[in-house]
Amino acid sequence: MLYNNSVKLYHKGDDRVDTNRVVIEIGSRILKIRTTESAQKMQQLAEDVSARMAAIQEAFPSISEYEAAMFAMLNMAEEIEALKCKYDELESRIHELREVPIPTPAMPKKRPLTKKSAAKEPEPVPAE
Repeated sequence: MLYNNSVKLYHKGDDRVDTNRVVIEIGSRILKIRTTESAQKMQQLAEDVSARMAAIQEAFPSISEYEAAMFAMLNMAEEIEALKCKYDELESRIHELREVPIPTPAMPKKRPLTKKSAAKEPEPVPAE
């Protein structure tokens, strides 16, 4: 079951992919997972989820840890959706800009050739 591009749930005995065994804590739950990500990266993700859950439980003390986890997931899903929309907008804008022809710089107008007049010598300043 794929729930992230790099974090998968693997079946026991599935050794087709090199994985790391990692123990993480989310809320009060300890999870043992196998992932292609580093243990440090998984710990950071788990801490982010735990922090979001804690903020929700602080704001709504009567909800359970499970409900806090569900609300945290919904909040993250909403953030992901917003980022996908922003990404699509930027990708569309990039495509539009690639279609715009690049103007070539205008060549400066050439002045007709004229003979240069002989340089005048400076007039001497009268002495007082």
